[in-house]
This record gives sequence, C-alpha cells and structure tokens, in this order.
Amino acid sequence: MVAGVEADGIVHRESYDVVPPKVEYSLTELGDELNTALGPLGAWGKRRMAVLEEAGPG
Repeated sequence: MVAGVEADGIVHRESYDVVPPKVEYSLTELGDELNTALGPLGAWGKRRMAVLEEAGPG
C-alpha cells in the first residue's frame, strides 16, 4: 500500500531499473497547486519570525 503524498497525488515517483537504484520525485499538477496555495502561509511565517526576532527573548 502506498501512503502519503504520492498516494494523495501530490508527488510523482519515477523509479528506474538501474544499478545503483535511481528514483526521481516531482510535483504533480495538484502538488503545484498546493505549493501555490501554501506560499502566502510561508510568507506569513517569515514575517512573523522577523517580528519575534526583533522583539527578542521573552
């Protein structure tokens, strides 16, 4: 059973029958959409970290 982001259709896994083993991962269209949707959350986190760093310990 495949679990996680591959099973959810977010990541595509391509394995090659070579020695040494080779596997490549890429975002699917759904993964690209999720990455775009999470962009604002990441930006908010960066701004929040800057505010906390300015405030100092406490």
